[in-house]
Amino acid sequence: MNKYKFLKSINDNKTHHVKDPDLDIPFNQFLLELDKQKLIKVTLVYLSNGKPGIAAYWITAKGIDYIDVHRQNKKDIIIRFVIPIFTFLLGLLSHYIFTLF
Repeated sequence: MNKYKFLKSINDNKTHHVKDPDLDIPFNQFLLELDKQKLIKVTLVYLSNGKPGIAAYWITAKGIDYIDVHRQNKKDIIIRFVIPIFTFLLGLLSHYIFTLF
């Protein structure tokens, strides 16, 4: 799962509950990985079978900062690469138009 898209989807300052709290599920493993990176906070509980599980999760301030930095990086990529390439192609097009006439 994409870390940026997931964090962006839960960036609403609400607590989100897990449908299946078992830790064997890949989505819950993903949540634990984000918790280790301090991007989200999870509430661990013990299930009726005695195994640990996840009850709820929410985004942390570090997660919000991660979203902001990633969003800024996308803008930088557009400014650095896409606009100069577009300008170069527009220059080539105008050069060929003026040489034809």
